Amino acid sequence: MFAKNYALELYSFSDQSFTIEVELHLIPEKAKISFDHVHNTKEGRRDLRETLLGIHAPSDVLSWAVGGDFNVVGCVEEKIGGRPPSTTDIQEFLNFQLATGLHDAAYTGSQYTWFNGRVGDKRIGSRLDRLLVDQNWAVLPLLTSCEHLSRAESDHAPILIEIKPKVTHISKKFCFPNFWTKHTDFMDIVRQSWQSIHHPNSLTRIGLRLAATRKALSFWSRSAFGDVFQVDKKAEDTVLKAKIEFDSDPTPSSRTFLNESKATLKQRSLIGEAFWRQKARVKWDLQGDRNTSYFHDCVSSRRKHLFIHQLTREDGSIVSDQADIHRKAEQFFEKLFS
Repeated sequence: MFAKNYALELYSFSDQSFTIEVELHLIPEKAKISFDHVHNTKEGRRDLRETLLGIHAPSDVLSWAVGGDFNVVGCVEEKIGGRPPSTTDIQEFLNFQLATGLHDAAYTGSQYTWFNGRVGDKRIGSRLDRLLVDQNWAVLPLLTSCEHLSRAESDHAPILIEIKPKVTHISKKFCFPNFWTKHTDFMDIVRQSWQSIHHPNSLTRIGLRLAATRKALSFWSRSAFGDVFQVDKKAEDTVLKAKIEFDSDPTPSSRTFLNESKATLKQRSLIGEAFWRQKARVKWDLQGDRNTSYFHDCVSSRRKHLFIHQLTREDGSIVSDQADIHRKAEQFFEKLFS
């Protein structure tokens, strides 16, 4: 099926799911989108997960989104009324997300997408319908939103998925990476910048000193650490070059160069992991190999949930355009503080 701005092609099909391959004018590469309606049995849910695991390939560069009725909640808070949800079902669903690299996209609307139609103590609601995206999808230059619409004839709420270009980011806020404090020059930079500012008013003096220290640390970080990701790539390239050199000419000097390159790469890798661990706000330790990609997923997921997709006016109408949202927010705070 072809149209002006997109092209669709069937990728796979089963009794519970079908997947299409999409070409959008908004993105440079193809993407996969799966639509699911799961049987309300343990066997049905497991069959669907096996089908989706078959579609997923760790080396696949295609972005992937999966939406529909999964007939399972992701945590106990996603159900009200009735018996508590099965912890086994929840754990299996979470294991499936971990195996495929899928995580919840941001959504608006009611937390519960299914109700049993009863009232009082017999009323039961659950979040059974959702949109999941993988890391490849999360880094696309797109803003993907999922809205839980109101229920009409069905006991399930339809979900409306909207995809549009991502708005240009405003200037970055100041971030204080914890690994700065481990550098030998850190305290000297703070001391010099703090002592360079003088002002008779104590509160103004503190503000000016904080601003000067922030500026000095940002400038120093670029020279002392550089871009965390660009430097990591250069360190990897240097190790590869050193390995090739040592393989062709295994001399003591080439061995030394290889060992020094490996040590530099290890140091840079630790800095990169510490940076993403801090941004992910993961408070517990993970054992094993480097977990940078996991922390990056956590950051991406949190950013999706923090983004404001729409606002509701006083008259109940919805504002979804980003420029209108900005103006509405400004008007709200002007009215609040005036």
